[in-house]
Amino acid sequence: MRRQLAQELLQPLLEESPNSREILSETLLVWLETRDSAPAIAARLGVHPQTVRYRWRRINQLFGEALHDPEYVIQLTLVLKASIALWIAGDQSDFERYSERGE
Repeated sequence: MRRQLAQELLQPLLEESPNSREILSETLLVWLETRDSAPAIAARLGVHPQTVRYRWRRINQLFGEALHDPEYVIQLTLVLKASIALWIAGDQSDFERYSERGE
């Protein structure tokens, strides 16, 4: 169920490179959890605030208006919390299955 939701909700991230996917998903999750400012998110991630702003622009390009849908945001938060640790640990099966589907 987690994998299916990840492939549905995170489709824009699945098309990113592994490095981009990791940094964008971590930034997005911190924002979803805290709704803090760029400096606060940057402090939590250990990066410069301008880096967070750059990442946030990219996240908005990928997800657009969906980030204003409360139900989508809740589902997105849950699937990111369940997935990021797996991805960092090296489980790339979400992306391999996405690629196999030819999307």
